[in-house]
Amino acid sequence: MGGPLNLMLADGAWVAAAHSSLGEIWRLGHPLADKYLRGIFTTATASGPTTPNVGHALLVGVISGLAHGLPVSAAGQSFALPFLFGWTGLLPAAGPGAWSVTLLAAGIGLAWLLKDWWEAVWRSMRTGAAPVTASERDIDWTALAAAVVPCYLIQWRLTQLGAHLQAAAAVGLLLVGTGLILMAGERWAQRSPVASPHLSPWLACGAGIAAGLGALPGLSALAILMAVGLYGRMSAEAAARFGLMVLTVVLVLQGLVHLPEAVAVPPAEVLLLAVGAVVGAPAGGWVLLRLLGQARERALPALASYATAVGGILMLFGVLAR
Repeated sequence: MGGPLNLMLADGAWVAAAHSSLGEIWRLGHPLADKYLRGIFTTATASGPTTPNVGHALLVGVISGLAHGLPVSAAGQSFALPFLFGWTGLLPAAGPGAWSVTLLAAGIGLAWLLKDWWEAVWRSMRTGAAPVTASERDIDWTALAAAVVPCYLIQWRLTQLGAHLQAAAAVGLLLVGTGLILMAGERWAQRSPVASPHLSPWLACGAGIAAGLGALPGLSALAILMAVGLYGRMSAEAAARFGLMVLTVVLVLQGLVHLPEAVAVPPAEVLLLAVGAVVGAPAGGWVLLRLLGQARERALPALASYATAVGGILMLFGVLAR
C-alpha cells in the first residue's frame, strides 16, 4: 500500500469525520422524523363535531352497531367510513356522551340476539346443575367472567391512549392488524380439529387481556376473542358466540359508566344513535354467526380482506395528508 493510505488509516481522521457527519444527521434528523411520525400516527385533539347532526345520527349509529357485531372494530369503522366518504363522524374522544349511547345500545342489542345463551348461563349459575341443553353445554360462565374482567379493565385504562390514535394512519395500521389476527385464527382453525365447546378459564383470561387492546381504534376485540377461541380448538361459531357474549357485558358496563356524559347530547340524536346501534349490533352478530356456521372457510378470509383493504387505504391517505 502507498504511504498516504497508510497515513490516513493510522490517523483515523476520516473515521472521526464520518462519525461527526452521522452524528450531525442524527441530531438534526431525529426530531424531524419524530415530529413527522407523531403527526401521522397520533392526533393531539379529537377533530369533528361533538356529535353528528340529526340527519346522520341514525346512519353512524347503524355503522357503529354493525361493527360491534362483526370483527372489524367499531371505533375503526366509525372513523374510517366517515373519513373516506366525507360524512360527519362519531369519534369516542370527540363525543364521549354520544359514544356511550351507542355502546350501551349495542350491548343491549347483542344481549337480545344471544338471549337463549344468556338464559343458559343464568340457569347454570343459579342452580349449579350439570349442563343439559346444547346451550348449557357450550357456555361456561367462569370462562366468560375470566375474559370480561380483564377486557373491561384494560380497555378502561387504554381509553386515553386510544383517543390519541384517532388518526388515519394509526387506525389504518391497526385495521391491518385486525385482518392479520383474523387470518391467524383461520389458519389455527384449519390446523386443529374442533375438540372443546368452550375455553378453559386460563385461556379465556388470556383472551380477555389481549381483547383489552380493542380499546385502540382499528383493533377489534371480537377478532382477538375469536382467534383465541379458534386457537383453543373451539368451532368458529362457538368462538364467535363466546366473543359476542364477552363484548355484550363489556359494552353495557362501558355505556353505563359514561352514560351521565350523554346528558349534553340533544335528545333527538340520543334516540337515533340508540336506535341505529340497537338494531345494527344484533344484525351484525346474526350475519357473523350465520356466515361462520355455513361458510367459515370464506367468511373469515373475506372479513380479513375487508379490514386489511380499508386499513391500507387509510394508511395511504394518512401519509399523503401529511
